[in-house]
Amino acid sequence: MKAGMYMAKYAVENTYTVADFITAGHMNRVTYDAFSYKDLISNGNEVTTLQLVDDYLSELGDRTLRVQLSKEEYMKYRFKPKLMCHDIYGNGEVYFVILLLNGIADIKDFDYNVLKLLSVDDMNELMSQIYNAEYRWKDQYNYDHGTI
Repeated sequence: MKAGMYMAKYAVENTYTVADFITAGHMNRVTYDAFSYKDLISNGNEVTTLQLVDDYLSELGDRTLRVQLSKEEYMKYRFKPKLMCHDIYGNGEVYFVILLLNGIADIKDFDYNVLKLLSVDDMNELMSQIYNAEYRWKDQYNYDHGTI
């Protein structure tokens, strides 16, 4: 990547606020489970063996926007990605996508005042595209492994 390309994408005029995202509206129901290939383990519990969103991080990353949190927003959402996603997307369960986009593995590490987020429209569009492209194979796998 050329040095100037990175800077232009995250220039001040391309920075958004949480309020901009909240104003844009909410999204349909997306959950971690709906995008998971699952297996049963010996004690009967289900475990995710593959998360579909992982395979699409590059495509999702291409559509991210840089969001600067105010001091108040930082304090409100620190360690609470589900609350942020509920406020922005109307769905707290989509938090796993935001963690992945920001390279965060655990909500205890959700401690940033600048985040990469998808617009509500992009989140809706991309998650729908991923689900529609993959659900048949995921559902068949989960059926074959006794998790449906």
